[in-house]
Amino acid sequence: MTMLATLLGRVFREELTLREHRTRLDQRIRAANKDAWARVPRVTTSQMRDVVVEKVVRETADTVSLYLRPEDSSPVHYRTGQFITCCLTIDGEEYRRAYSISDVPARGRLRITVRQVEGGVVSNHVQHRLREGDRFRMLGPSGDFVLAPDMDQCVFIAAGVGITPIRGLAEELVRRSPGHKATLIYACRTEQDIIFREELDALAAGHENLALHYVLSRPKKGWQGERGRLTPERLGALLKTADPGQRAHYFVCGPDAFMAMAEAVVRDLGVPAARLHSERFLSAHLAPKALPDTPQTIHFERSGKTVTAEPGETLLEAGLKAGVPLSYSCQVGGAVIVASRSPGVRS
Repeated sequence: MTMLATLLGRVFREELTLREHRTRLDQRIRAANKDAWARVPRVTTSQMRDVVVEKVVRETADTVSLYLRPEDSSPVHYRTGQFITCCLTIDGEEYRRAYSISDVPARGRLRITVRQVEGGVVSNHVQHRLREGDRFRMLGPSGDFVLAPDMDQCVFIAAGVGITPIRGLAEELVRRSPGHKATLIYACRTEQDIIFREELDALAAGHENLALHYVLSRPKKGWQGERGRLTPERLGALLKTADPGQRAHYFVCGPDAFMAMAEAVVRDLGVPAARLHSERFLSAHLAPKALPDTPQTIHFERSGKTVTAEPGETLLEAGLKAGVPLSYSCQVGGAVIVASRSPGVRS
């Protein structure tokens, strides 16, 4: 009896030791994952970098992609879905615009995609005058329109040039694991207006865990996909058919009216606000050009930091320089849109 009790006691102690070991191991793994996630680059300082245009690729009749390389050849560390602010001098005047990075870090390249806007100084310059070998300055990357490590089910809803941050997010998610599930709903006018058509088709063909839906408002004869405008009813039906799951996160990007519609449909499905992520593009003409010519004191409520913006310095530059984790994409020197996610600027 004594021997049996001794053996049972030993087994019990060994079991406790094993459990403690497993607990410590799990804690180390969680800590390592948390540390790794914390070390993923989020935003940079306000230090400018010179970049060279390596390649200009026309995506559609009114959209081009710029492949950029830092002049000092140092890497640009970014997360899929972030943006950079481009500082271009056009006819002697400096313009600053934020554009989403339209690729994934794994390819080791920096690409932005710009659609021409009627009357847009910068977008027209990019479309018609910018050439390979040209140089300008960039700030960033910045923004939090990104995938968190625990996201494994996502629905991406885009219209027009809103595909620029969405395209990379969809690729990153489906490449993480075959068990991850993605649905991409992309609204355009015609087939010719689909940005990254070949890339998206190839991605869907190579990944069964990606369901790709094009919705064309002005399709030509022979189009086999969804036809007509992406109305709330049509979007709701597509989402119900997709059946993304209760844990799904929703990413929305496109024109204001489209986003308001898509967000309302998603909310009506009972999706919590924490799982709805939006990226807004602010038209540059809404932002004033004039900057204060005297120092301005700025208090950032979330971080609790108070900084001074020097004459000619924008709120964004002052905040980033002080290490404030700003997550808003805007025209540097213009209006800052206070939103749940980072609004962007296109012109």
